[in-house]
Amino acid sequence: HAAAVLSGITSDEIVAVEERIRAQNKKDIVSAGGIQPLVKLLRAGSKGAKRHAAVALAHLCRSGTGVYLETQFEIAEAGAINALVMWLNDPTQGPQDVAARALADLGCDSADTQATIVEAGALRPLVLMMSEGTPEAQKWAAGAIAALSEGNEFNQMAVAEDGGIAPLVELLKNREQPGPHES
Repeated sequence: HAAAVLSGITSDEIVAVEERIRAQNKKDIVSAGGIQPLVKLLRAGSKGAKRHAAVALAHLCRSGTGVYLETQFEIAEAGAINALVMWLNDPTQGPQDVAARALADLGCDSADTQATIVEAGALRPLVLMMSEGTPEAQKWAAGAIAALSEGNEFNQMAVAEDGGIAPLVELLKNREQPGPHES
């Protein structure tokens, strides 16, 4: 339940919480050493605990005006990227869209974490999710690929090499609403 609470008190989706309070909650979680136990849940928690841990870690990366690069780096150093990529490759761990969303936030605006995520093998399962996943998984897989590719020529080429162009075009043809990273 602790991961669920941490996810909730850092969520941008709860409009009743002011941004300054949310930002302080995030700083407090990081300074209290909360990243390591959340990453541990990604590896060994129940499906529900993994989901809450992944969402909490994603929230910790975002600020009201962008991202917390130091927090992204700390989360990556704690091993979250490998755990999330393993989740992408094993849907029995829980909804893959949650792992894709966390990777999108971990890779946003950071060349270092973008490279680490791609080197960990995230692109192939993300490309596959765009073709075979649920609509929510497709949306977040495309969002993760967008975050990993933004400003990163190497990753842009890797997306093309891994067959990501055709599924992206197909999603574009079938889209009803803007997805993550389209605003």
